[in-house]
Amino acid sequence: MSSMLYNLGSGIMLEFKRQESIAKNLAGSSIPGYRKEFLVSSSFSKELKNQSSDNVSGLSGVSEGKLTIDFTQGGIKNTGRNLDFALVGNGFFEVTTTEGTNFYTRNGSFNLSPEGELITSAGHQVASENGSIKFGKTDNLDDLIISEDGTLLIKNATTKRAIGKLKIVDIQDKTKLQRISANFFVVNKGEENQMIEAVDYKILNKAYETANLSPVQEMATMISSLREFEMSNNVLKMQMKLSEKSQRILS
Repeated sequence: MSSMLYNLGSGIMLEFKRQESIAKNLAGSSIPGYRKEFLVSSSFSKELKNQSSDNVSGLSGVSEGKLTIDFTQGGIKNTGRNLDFALVGNGFFEVTTTEGTNFYTRNGSFNLSPEGELITSAGHQVASENGSIKFGKTDNLDDLIISEDGTLLIKNATTKRAIGKLKIVDIQDKTKLQRISANFFVVNKGEENQMIEAVDYKILNKAYETANLSPVQEMATMISSLREFEMSNNVLKMQMKLSEKSQRILS
């Protein structure tokens, strides 16, 4: 009986985790470059279907679920904003915290610090191939142009001046990336050599990449998960009642 209750409870816990993951996705659906996450596991209903109606006690339960990140390309939204950059194809923007830690993100909606440095909304320095990217006090963002490889230039009447080149990196095995927030990933400790120069990408200006998910589909998945949860909970209650009845008869 205890094994059976554990099996039923595993289905309930799985759906708790699934709903938590879906809630994160819904919260991140409006964040540029957000990457969808999901749990990989068999559902309770599939396990239930594998059992006969009079053999519920034989349920094998479900696994705890493996959290997986979907790194497929999101859509492109044109914004007309000079400091919005959409990364199309492979790779991540590299940004650096004040403590010197490298974070990786697909969110290319940037800002300028009071000192003229290109930064994220969280205040992290956007990396170039040679340090930071800094604009001069007299630079006009309307004069900013960017090539597809991420080179930023300020143009004037006769010349173009290079500001820097966005550092776009990739990772050989994306399972080595650890999500630390909706926007940012870090490389697992000891796996820094996994980072490589990105290829097969281009940068678009005055646009950003949207989250790679559909809020409508996430809501549909949430409803399905709630049904799974209710099924697990109802069967668990039924088995507990049968257990209590059996105990009364035996006593």
